[in-house]
Amino acid sequence: TARVFYEFDLADMGSLSIDAFTQHNITNEFQATPASEVTEDVGDFADPEWLGTVDTTWTYGDWLVSHRVRWQNEVLIDPLRQRLYASNWEVQEDGSYAGNLTNKSDSRFINDLSVRYTFDESTTVQLNILNLLDRKPDENGAISAAAGHFGVDERLGRRFSLRLNSKF
Repeated sequence: TARVFYEFDLADMGSLSIDAFTQHNITNEFQATPASEVTEDVGDFADPEWLGTVDTTWTYGDWLVSHRVRWQNEVLIDPLRQRLYASNWEVQEDGSYAGNLTNKSDSRFINDLSVRYTFDESTTVQLNILNLLDRKPDENGAISAAAGHFGVDERLGRRFSLRLNSKF
């Protein structure tokens, strides 16, 4: 795990901060039952080898604008390596398959945006946009949706939320 944080004073233009976090999963041993074999479980759809976030936040007076990039490296769709997925394939004369067969999804980058305004010490309003660029699943992620693939954000698409917070 590594984290880097920088904050810059922009004088009359507020302040800017950059907060980056990354995690490298080295090992994740899994044992389904006490009698089953212990297996290594890093690099599949639930346990990527690398993941992280980068938050860039600008504050100016009563305003706060924050952009987050969430990223994750490519992952195995079927950690047992028993299935291959393809969005384009055909059966050959000899009965074999040809096409873009794979067991991995692409790495992903998801962008989120939040804008907050502070009315006073007790009241704020915040607009959030998740999956700002409306990233869609890659072909393999779309195919493997039923297998529990990690791409929930892509399948849900761009989402908005508005939050009013008031302390009494």
